[in-house]
Amino acid sequence: MVRKTVRYTDFNGQNVVEDLYFNLSKVELIRLSAEYGGDLPAALRGMKDSGNDTEFALFLDRIFLDAYGIKSEDGKRFIKSSELREAFKQSIAYETLFEDVFSSEDELIAFVEGLFPPAPASNTPAA
Repeated sequence: MVRKTVRYTDFNGQNVVEDLYFNLSKVELIRLSAEYGGDLPAALRGMKDSGNDTEFALFLDRIFLDAYGIKSEDGKRFIKSSELREAFKQSIAYETLFEDVFSSEDELIAFVEGLFPPAPASNTPAA
């Protein structure tokens, strides 16, 4: 899971600090990785390096919207819905996040890598 804190001025002129949450299930990650050749960070670097900003922007849009959701209060579920995605897409928070990540390859790679679950700890004793 990735938590991103964004700061922006809302449509009422209020300064807002908001935590946004993103998560892709293992199944979602497998499908997405397969679609982009198995290595998402490498695919992103390739898009960024190619200078094809349209392809890159479309990919970012997909990642943000596919991964966006809210944590349940008890922390046992990550809730996603088309209504939540649409509300997020219409927000200044989305605009701010998109601009921040689009302009920094390091931010982008850290974001995508954060979506991958941590590797399980090895149970084999060290020799």
